[in-house]
Amino acid sequence: MYNAKVEILSPLHIGDDDNKTITSLIDFVFDNNDIKLIDHKKLENIFEENPYIMEDFLKEIKAHSGQKFSLKHFLQKYKIAINEVISNESISFIGNFEAKEIHPFISENGNKFLPGSSVKGAIRNALAFIYLKEHPEMIGKIHTLYFKAKSKPNFSSFDKAIFGKNPFNDILKFLQVSDSVVFPKNSTAIYGCNTFHLKRQNETVPINYECIKPNSITNLRIKIKDKIPFDRLQIDDRNFWKNNLTIPKIFNALNFLSQKFIEREIRELSPIKEMQATIDFYQNLSGEIKEANKEAAYFCLGKGTTIMEKTVLLALSDAELRNLRNKMRNTRVDKNFRWKFVNNEKKAADKFPVTRLVYKNRNVRQTGFGWLKITKI
Repeated sequence: MYNAKVEILSPLHIGDDDNKTITSLIDFVFDNNDIKLIDHKKLENIFEENPYIMEDFLKEIKAHSGQKFSLKHFLQKYKIAINEVISNESISFIGNFEAKEIHPFISENGNKFLPGSSVKGAIRNALAFIYLKEHPEMIGKIHTLYFKAKSKPNFSSFDKAIFGKNPFNDILKFLQVSDSVVFPKNSTAIYGCNTFHLKRQNETVPINYECIKPNSITNLRIKIKDKIPFDRLQIDDRNFWKNNLTIPKIFNALNFLSQKFIEREIRELSPIKEMQATIDFYQNLSGEIKEANKEAAYFCLGKGTTIMEKTVLLALSDAELRNLRNKMRNTRVDKNFRWKFVNNEKKAADKFPVTRLVYKNRNVRQTGFGWLKITKI
């Protein structure tokens, strides 16, 4: 059992539920750069005391389809002070407040924590990346074995070959990662975000995410079970797992994949002047990773990061990625590989992926969500 300290390096969002949001219609007001949460019981009491106010409230929402409705202005209309309806909890807002909904961070009874399953997923990606680099013959099979025409890319065969053919007896069943200790109450902020298109250099519809702020600290535990029955597991390369299923090797794998990811990001973002703050962040982070010993690991989680392109696709050379794009051309999923029409001819975009989730840091646009550092205690 290893106890580990977790330090958040950039805004981290892990969703509570894909369909769960809080809305400015009834859940919060934006006031003095803070998100102030509504105490619904207090608001209900006001409606009960004056049903006309509730009727007008429903009429206003319906009339404006919720898009231009402001609960704050509605309360001012009836001379109701914000303090009469808000709870004691408020969260600072970073960026430009434009979106009407907030996607909350995962919590239990209001307590924010880092799910052990998310950390384990990052470890899984890193070990898969190392496996692919040590088994280049698997990369060669991408175009012939693991893709079917007119279907979505299917990496399940990779997963089974690497981790075990029986999902109930997966090699990483013997790796356990606990949920973290809950973060302190002041560890979150709401970030106003956009998706930024690297080629067009414009932003799409705004969206708000509740994130754990940089410099926040928590702890978790990592355990590798003793006496793993390698001979009974349906895995292709037992020696790989005997050599790599250790904490130092896991940390090395996380750092190695992170360096490759950072190198790609610096290369893709460098031509874009507005991304200089992100380039600086990645260059500093790369320097820290190079100096890290086997006691520390760096990686990213959650919103703004992806799984597929950090493992299988990141393991591909530029030539292999071009071949993969050609394989998927004119199928239902060719958009996943960024095909576009140029002079009436379909060609692959040079940047892949072509969008990034961005936020404002001191009024400067920046990407690079979800980075954290784990250190053995």
